[in-house]
Amino acid sequence: MNMVDEQDLQSILWLEKFLKESINYNSLVVTSHDQVFLDRLSEQTICLREQRLDYFDGTPSLMQSVEAEERVHKEKVANALDKKKEHVSFNSKVS
Repeated sequence: MNMVDEQDLQSILWLEKFLKESINYNSLVVTSHDQVFLDRLSEQTICLREQRLDYFDGTPSLMQSVEAEERVHKEKVANALDKKKEHVSFNSKVS
């Protein structure tokens, strides 16, 4: 876990409050390695990867969680399809 000293914490909290309350724009681009800061500030996430923009209605942490669940689901589906192919292949050889 990252340790943040009191002065850094106060600066982060001030910046978070400033961005939430003082900026009168519909969109704000924020880049940070601080996941908690991004989660507290974000309502929607746009992720640039592989030369495309992925839009997600939620925080970066929620986006990562949903993507992880989708990867697990795709893996399970792929494994099930592989087993079905093996079964069909085996049955066609037996016939």
